[in-house]
Amino acid sequence: MIKKVICSRLCLVCLQTDIIAIDGKALVKLVSPAELLKAREEKRQKSEAQAAKKAAAAEEARQKRLIKLEKGRVPPEEIFRPPNVPDGTYSRWDEHGFPTATGSGEELSKNQLKKIRNHLEAHKKLHEEFLAWKREQDAES
Repeated sequence: MIKKVICSRLCLVCLQTDIIAIDGKALVKLVSPAELLKAREEKRQKSEAQAAKKAAAAEEARQKRLIKLEKGRVPPEEIFRPPNVPDGTYSRWDEHGFPTATGSGEELSKNQLKKIRNHLEAHKKLHEEFLAWKREQDAES
């Protein structure tokens, strides 16, 4: 804190006397006040650009999260039923909404069942995230 105060006082003196002191080095140069003001302005613009870039990245991350949460809007029991899948993809489902037969009536193979089960588990987690997010939104309102 003391160093910051000393540096800011030194900069004020520098602007009045055409001297620049570089922090961390034993270097003193004679520089016009216009150059000092120009350097200060460049530093300010650089920090504003970084802040804008950070804000844009945060907004992009927020948008990606919202898109991901929207995918979880559909309850897991309905994820494999039309309109979430094309009509005719599956013909029978169990009581939990898990498909048991293809659109042509054939039983699903073990490999297909495994893929569907993994997709369903991932969707359940996503749906839980969506519900938690929705509760947060409702609590804020």
